[in-house]
Amino acid sequence: MTSPWRCGRVLALAALAFTLVAGTGAWLAACSAPAPADSPAVTNSPATRAEPPLHQMLYTWTKPKERIAIAKQRLIARCMAARGFTYTPAPLAHEDETPHPTPFGLERAAPLVPSPARSLPPDRPRSQAFSQALYGDPDKRISAHGMRLRISRPATGCLAQADKRLLGDRQVRWLQVRIRLAEGEEESRTRLDRDPVFLAANARWRRCMAKTADIRAENPLQLLASLPRNTDIPTHPAVRADLHCKNATGYLNSAYDRLAAIQQQWLKENPGVTRDRTALLKRQDAIARDILRHR
Repeated sequence: MTSPWRCGRVLALAALAFTLVAGTGAWLAACSAPAPADSPAVTNSPATRAEPPLHQMLYTWTKPKERIAIAKQRLIARCMAARGFTYTPAPLAHEDETPHPTPFGLERAAPLVPSPARSLPPDRPRSQAFSQALYGDPDKRISAHGMRLRISRPATGCLAQADKRLLGDRQVRWLQVRIRLAEGEEESRTRLDRDPVFLAANARWRRCMAKTADIRAENPLQLLASLPRNTDIPTHPAVRADLHCKNATGYLNSAYDRLAAIQQQWLKENPGVTRDRTALLKRQDAIARDILRHR
């Protein structure tokens, strides 16, 4: 069984593939972010749980992102109409429909991947002319790369024209920023796996699992990966023990606190990523507002 961290991440990356965010391997060494003292058990209250900053940037659906997405759809539809085609975009996802990674296994007794609140209409076959109008000349592409990942996307066609309207000559930099954020998420997770406070949280969880259910597993992800395929997640005894021990030891709060600190440290080490993301998001939002005002 795929862990919810990997499952959520694959879903999120698939959802972001349209804007070219992709997963990478994580190869950096341990983090130098300051570690708080190891503390006794605390509750897993969402109100006290730190939201990792890279998760916010990559997965949180905000009003500016929504305006940009709607404006982009409108630009593409206008461009396609000018070329004699009707372009009907898929409905935008709501916040609760946007897949988020769960880097520490299950957080509640529910299926790993919630069913969508609504189903999208089936994709209709498209003619070659329609595809070329939308995606442009397949031989003309722009490319961008991060530390390890290189990607490309069409440089012509209505999608490319919409991007150019929103980003001007900064299309490549926007792609680079998105790539680096995805790489930073992976790098931060690798650093977390060597973090003393996180390792101590895993040790507390292991002791609780052994005492509560006589289960031996290194961490929640390993436990979840060991469950048979087609396991009934909400009712499985190992899952109930996992959730009990996470709550009893304050596991999720400790893990998320450390991941948030390590991701924040990564952003401090890569200030250009945050700076350019903020500037380019602001630019796109300003243009999107103008497009949506003038129907």
